[in-house]
Amino acid sequence: MELTGKDVELVKAFGTPIKCGTERYVLELTKLDKPIHFINPKDAGTEYGDQNLKGDGTDILLLNGLTAEQVKMLDFYLKGFEVQNDKRAEDMNAKEVRSLLVFLEKYGFNDRYCSNQEYKENSLIPTTGRLYRRNNDECRGVVIPVGTTYTDGEKTQQANVEGALFVVDSKGGARITNVPEDYQPVKKDAQIVELKTAVNMLLASKNMGRGI
Repeated sequence: MELTGKDVELVKAFGTPIKCGTERYVLELTKLDKPIHFINPKDAGTEYGDQNLKGDGTDILLLNGLTAEQVKMLDFYLKGFEVQNDKRAEDMNAKEVRSLLVFLEKYGFNDRYCSNQEYKENSLIPTTGRLYRRNNDECRGVVIPVGTTYTDGEKTQQANVEGALFVVDSKGGARITNVPEDYQPVKKDAQIVELKTAVNMLLASKNMGRGI
């Protein structure tokens, strides 16, 4: 199944109001001067498992789903790095970033990926330390079948897990998330509707002469 712009409008009208309650750990890599490839274990074996830092000064390293203990562990690692090397963690070179990736692998930081400064500036709001949350976390969403894809003109995403969500944010941006536990219904005890349910709601509204 392939989702299109019509499905974005469907979700905006009939999707369940949901909110992203998770934070992301963000490390800027402004001094990285060489490309680095690594694997995101959460998506290993898929096209999203391959992650590539460009080494052009715009890279950021993001980590999802960290426990409070993992945040403390990573803060401790980066603080130790800064004391030992007398420079900011954000100024790591390629060798030092590779050492960090080894540390992340060893201690089970299994949802790590790369992005850039533009994404950080446009989509994230700082909370505490190096933690950020989405700036458009008020969304609507539907549950989609495994294998469903969505292309936004730049990238294609695919639902790889049971319970994956198609999410449309307040600005109309759409995405598939394979971490559905990141999102909870705004209304307590509500259930996130399935795509087929939203379609039936659309058909019912058209039969009543309303449409969207």
